[in-house]
Amino acid sequence: MNEKQVLKILSDRHRNAEGWLFLEHVRSGTGYPNARSIDLDSQRTIDGFAMNLWPSTGFRRVAYEVKVARGDLRHELRDPVKRVRGYLMANEFWFAVTPECKASEDVLMPNELLGAGVMEVRDDGNVRVLVAPVRNRVPWPMPPDFVASLIRRAYDTGRELNAESFIDQEPNENGKDC
Repeated sequence: MNEKQVLKILSDRHRNAEGWLFLEHVRSGTGYPNARSIDLDSQRTIDGFAMNLWPSTGFRRVAYEVKVARGDLRHELRDPVKRVRGYLMANEFWFAVTPECKASEDVLMPNELLGAGVMEVRDDGNVRVLVAPVRNRVPWPMPPDFVASLIRRAYDTGRELNAESFIDQEPNENGKDC
C-alpha cells in the first residue's frame, strides 16, 4: 500500500460519518518560512486532518501521519518536533501505518509515541488499533495561519473534485460541456 491508498481509506471513514470534513496534506500554516527551523512555528504538512463540524461534538479534530515504511516511522518517532503542531491542535494524533510498515512492539516505544496513537490500515479498508492515543480534551486553538491553510486546502480540494466531476459530465443538449 502507498500513502495515497491509506489516505483514501481514512478519508472514506470520515466522509461516511456525518459532519466530518477530511483534508489531505494540510500545511500547518501559510507561507514558507525557514525549512530548517525547529521551533513550534515551523511549517509542516499534516498528512490527513479531520474535523467534525457539529458543535455537539466539540468540533473534534483528528490528525494523521501516514507511514508506509518502517524506517520512515522510526525516523518520525525520533523527531517529535515535526508533528508537534498537528499533535497540539488535535484531540487525537494518529500514526496510520500499513502492514508492510511492520509497526511491532520493538518499534512502538511508548516514550517515543508521546501520546500518539497507532493504527494499522489494511488494503481491504479495515483498520486495527495497535496503540490508543491519549485524548487531548482541550487542543490548542487553531492559529489564524492554520485556519487559512485549512480553508485553502478545502478550496483546492473542491476545485479538484469539481474538475473531476466536470470531466465526467455528459455534454449538454447543445453538445457543449458548459
